[in-house]
Amino acid sequence: AAVWGARTYVALNHGMVSIDSLWYHLPAAARFADTGSILGITHDAAGLTASDTFTVTPDTAAPTGGSVSYADGYDADGVVTIVFDGGTDAISGVDSGSGALERRTSALTAGACAPFVGGWSPVTSPDSVPSNTCVRYRYRVSDRVGNEAIYTLPTSTVMVDIVPPQTTIHNKPTNPTTST
Repeated sequence: AAVWGARTYVALNHGMVSIDSLWYHLPAAARFADTGSILGITHDAAGLTASDTFTVTPDTAAPTGGSVSYADGYDADGVVTIVFDGGTDAISGVDSGSGALERRTSALTAGACAPFVGGWSPVTSPDSVPSNTCVRYRYRVSDRVGNEAIYTLPTSTVMVDIVPPQTTIHNKPTNPTTST
């Protein structure tokens, strides 16, 4: 058992204190307290005990060094590949299962994007995007204690236009050399 204040928390792993198990069994107040020491005590079936003290360091910072990237500008096939990285977290580590790739869209009209408003939607990479759509992406990820980082490219926009331009000449000149 590990002692924190006047309460006891069980964290046994084959008769030895498991720091990974102990971390998640401590109450939130203990996980985010100031740096301090915890005494871990184990008991086996024969009644023998062993103890050790270890230092707990609070983790109040989100992961850092991550990224999201994608091609900025026009896309002619509607398939956008997004590359993302959750970064690192030196204290509790990145919870890779928390990662979420998301997009926000707006209408593409006459070469301009409408304002990006509304919520973000989950997607996977590559992402299929309909024609006449502007899209931006972000990647959200947390560390193992819930501190969240959001990686985005706020000025990069994919503009999907898969309709070829109209090239038919409707009014043919009667005399091509004089344009009449």
